[in-house]
Amino acid sequence: MFAHAVRRASAAWRSGKEDRPAEAGAILAGMLRSRQPPLGTGERELLAELFAPQPANEHDALAGRPPKGAGHPDVVAVMNHLQNEIAKSSLHKNALADTASHFKISVRTVEEYEAITREREAATKAAIRSLYEDD
Repeated sequence: MFAHAVRRASAAWRSGKEDRPAEAGAILAGMLRSRQPPLGTGERELLAELFAPQPANEHDALAGRPPKGAGHPDVVAVMNHLQNEIAKSSLHKNALADTASHFKISVRTVEEYEAITREREAATKAAIRSLYEDD
């Protein structure tokens, strides 16, 4: 509720969507004037952004959950299952579908995991080759 009030007041203040930012900020002002517990750091940051927004940086562009790499336990488990399905002489397409069904993920996710695993294997082989070629 608080975050929504801050965002609404901020939008009205910055862009002038409303002629009267004070009206858009009335909910926020009411919360601030109430006898609620002191503001936390997140709430303070929202208020600071209202008056002095920080410029976007590289970290902001990367916000969110980081992608899973080839060594992630989920990726390893999916790839092991996929390889077992292929070893059972399943067609690759069927092995993808069976693996996706087993882990309750999409076939596209299995394909992505397979691609990052293959990329890692290729990079590892190239690195090993370069070690022995320099000698």
